[in-house]
Amino acid sequence: EEYEEKEQLLQDISLRIEEFEREKKKSKSEKESNDDKVAAIREAAMTGMALGTPGMEAAADYVAQQFQALGLQPAGEDFSYFQTRSRAYEQLDAIPELVVQDNGPSLVYHQDFVEYPAGRNRNMGQAQSKVRFMAMGELMRSGQWGSSYTVLKDKDFSDEILLVLSERDFLYLQGMIFKGMLVVAEDAANLGRRYTLSAREPFWADFAGHQAGQDIPILWISESTADRLLKGTGYTLMDLRRKAQELGRDEILEVPTDTNVSMDIQGTVYDKVPARHVIGHMPGLSAELDDQLIVVLAQYDTPPPSPGGEPYPAANDNASAVAIMLEAIRTMRETGYQPYKTILFVAYSGEGLEGGERVSRPEIAKLLQAKYGFSTAFDLEAVVTLRGLGAGEGDGLAVSTGGSLRLADLFERSAHRMGVSTRRAEEAVDISIVFEDKSFTEGGQEAPNIRLSWDGWETTSRLPTDTLETISVDKLEQAGRALSLALMTLGREVQY
Repeated sequence: EEYEEKEQLLQDISLRIEEFEREKKKSKSEKESNDDKVAAIREAAMTGMALGTPGMEAAADYVAQQFQALGLQPAGEDFSYFQTRSRAYEQLDAIPELVVQDNGPSLVYHQDFVEYPAGRNRNMGQAQSKVRFMAMGELMRSGQWGSSYTVLKDKDFSDEILLVLSERDFLYLQGMIFKGMLVVAEDAANLGRRYTLSAREPFWADFAGHQAGQDIPILWISESTADRLLKGTGYTLMDLRRKAQELGRDEILEVPTDTNVSMDIQGTVYDKVPARHVIGHMPGLSAELDDQLIVVLAQYDTPPPSPGGEPYPAANDNASAVAIMLEAIRTMRETGYQPYKTILFVAYSGEGLEGGERVSRPEIAKLLQAKYGFSTAFDLEAVVTLRGLGAGEGDGLAVSTGGSLRLADLFERSAHRMGVSTRRAEEAVDISIVFEDKSFTEGGQEAPNIRLSWDGWETTSRLPTDTLETISVDKLEQAGRALSLALMTLGREVQY
């Protein structure tokens, strides 16, 4: 019996050792698996957070994990934090080329020229021709639908490359047929910025059913490059700017040049690429006020890197805003704050085309379609958009609204109570939607909206210099305190 007891004890010990070794191996395997995931996320982040990249997927997953850890309820599809949309965009296959055939020095990409992002259609193709300068006063539309301009009706630029002074002149001419176009960059910094290009096809059918349109290369160029192209005309760019300012209604200034240039932009169009919004909500606890909805938005994806180049860090625009949104949620949770109204937090994808139109900022009505019952459950009270909250040249928060003085006053009072200075600002125009002839706020508001950013945030936006080193901890803290107090007030008060 004693022998059998000892034998049983040894068997038990053996089984426990085997179990320990299995758990040890399992733990090691899980650790290695987790390490692999971490390594994969880090590797994905190196590709940036542009449409169609692993980095974008990793970023969306990270925000969803944070939403869950902070106790937000899922407000996406199928009880998740995600709403998947379909996007289209053009991605450059090679560095664009611009060659001036004057035996001068080669032009430098992102210094002397860059692809133009604001065209309605995709930007690609080849062109070789002489350059014609064009400037226009205010042009009057003609035709039953106002689809053309009277003074341009009989113009033929089909064998020329046009040089224009501004986005406005580009808009006048974009319906014409020409070989290529060069747009003088009004801000030299734009030559270094990155944008997601349109994927829209340039072809259309006329009333007789004939197909028209063509792929056309369009480039931004520097002022010095423009002066080089004008050499031999007797004019400088400054001379032509002065003349353009004197043009009256339906007046056009044309200056042909003897300068030949060649252009080449090669790209691939991607369609039906999934892009995920990350959506979570903090339900309101008041039976009287929980149907009032406050939406907080922060874009998390980025434009693509230059062909063959490193991705842009996008630290201030817009990782800083996503981080502050998460910290505001954490502050509410840790202080025990409970809103009476419902607050919806959204890290959204704002790049590319959806349904043939630029996204820029998602429609709130479409966001609410993700979770069953949300579309009809709420009255939208306010939309708060966060952008560029970690760095800027100014000394205060820029508070811009679509006309809601009440909302602006609330955010300014909250900032001042937290010792943060503010500046009332106009809504910035997004260059990527210039072709629409309006900023996104001019397209009609779903509710009073306010945009919070640090004064001067645009300086490094979409540039390689938007790095972590430029982020100010002090600016982050100030913006976070102002936002947290304003949201807490907005989430409970009826009169503010």
